[in-house]
Amino acid sequence: MKLITLLTVIICGLLPKVLALPLPTDIAQSTTLLTILAQQPSLSVFSFMIQQTGGTRPNPAFEERFNSALDTRNYTAFIPSNAAMLKLPTATLDLLARPQSYPLMESFIRTHIAEGLYTTSNLTSTTTPPLITSIEGFPLSVSISTTDQITGSTLTLKLNQASLNLTDIPASNGRIHTLDRMLNPYSDYLGISTSSSAPSRGSGNTQNATTMAEILASHPRLSTLNETLTEIDPPFLTRLSLSKPNNEEQIYLAPSNEAFENLALDSMKAPSNVALSGYLLRVGMLRRNLGVLNMMLEGEVEGDSGWNVTVRKRGDAFAVGNAVVVERDACASNGFSPACAMPLDPDSCEDAWSLT
Repeated sequence: MKLITLLTVIICGLLPKVLALPLPTDIAQSTTLLTILAQQPSLSVFSFMIQQTGGTRPNPAFEERFNSALDTRNYTAFIPSNAAMLKLPTATLDLLARPQSYPLMESFIRTHIAEGLYTTSNLTSTTTPPLITSIEGFPLSVSISTTDQITGSTLTLKLNQASLNLTDIPASNGRIHTLDRMLNPYSDYLGISTSSSAPSRGSGNTQNATTMAEILASHPRLSTLNETLTEIDPPFLTRLSLSKPNNEEQIYLAPSNEAFENLALDSMKAPSNVALSGYLLRVGMLRRNLGVLNMMLEGEVEGDSGWNVTVRKRGDAFAVGNAVVVERDACASNGFSPACAMPLDPDSCEDAWSLT
């Protein structure tokens, strides 16, 4: 069952009755986090995302950590409401529901959960909110503002870019609060290029390269990428050495060495992150409407991972999603691999996270 199917069910008002009846408080206090989450009718879309990671049950790693009495730690979940999830384009939700996107979807899930018990009291009782780090490792910044101090103040809370509603839904091992939008950490992590400079032309030593894999192996500006893929995703390097049927054109937007300068390479190569790192580095593999990039025009290009990438001209630069092309004309017999200032960010693809 795809996530988009659940959205249809929600829109039509056909959710099973079991989802419409929250557990009584006394039972909730003896029930673990993910089970409590599954009983919240207004949070059923995100809960279903978690369920999907393991087929009909959550990924066993999620069950063992967040839903087991054997793990004695507390966790706080900051969950987008159904209304927040429905603000996302349906195509984005459909992409996240695909099995090949599970590393990204699981990363988003872990971004919305933090270790520790963060209640309304300890989030608002001080002028300096606590520093929170999500399970995925991204910072969750709480900001508090008040208005109308004379006639009665109104408290407004934000968690990163989302409005935070302190619902304090109890579980035996934590709390659940709600958000008005899904958190998107990768624009900060991967970065957004602001360059307006034109790309250079083929300064790398790739004259003898016959495949895109050989471009990565021989181009001095792509050595970090080549070393990283060799370690974490050799099958993708093999793919870059092959031609498509009928010599169909293909382009791989290759993150340059500069793109990795602000990334934690050791963390990317950690066994627990290999699947996600490989997924993120594959987002730059493009397959349709490639003439837009070949001729350095504006337009939209379809990626192999399903994300459509928008190409825009900015000054003399060619912006591709969050990145810019820094070097072009790295051609091989099975495609070409222009160097980019940073890895492509799925968040930046085709307004995938735009809110209505």
